[in-house]
Amino acid sequence: MYRITRRNRLASTSLLECLVWGHAPGRVRGTHRARGDFYFPEIAGWRYEHEPADPALISQDWLTIQHTMWNYVGLIRSEKRLNRAMRVLRELDLEIARFYEKCRN
Repeated sequence: MYRITRRNRLASTSLLECLVWGHAPGRVRGTHRARGDFYFPEIAGWRYEHEPADPALISQDWLTIQHTMWNYVGLIRSEKRLNRAMRVLRELDLEIARFYEKCRN
């Protein structure tokens, strides 16, 4: 129970500090905006990045999954092997998500 209470107290302190220390800069920025000397940079428009899925990358991802499962989650298992498989598959999951978000359906 001590750990949970301590964490909550630290989180609430950090949030309070954000409010206290953020108030003064926000007030200064507000006065600049009222005078009209506030600068907003130009932001480029949204670009859709759709490209075809590369079959070689998809094939390699499948091989990585197959080899990881065969080598680390097969008949002979240990905590070290399962943890390693989990790390490999989590990293692959992130890579696949980044890959497919730019691909055409």
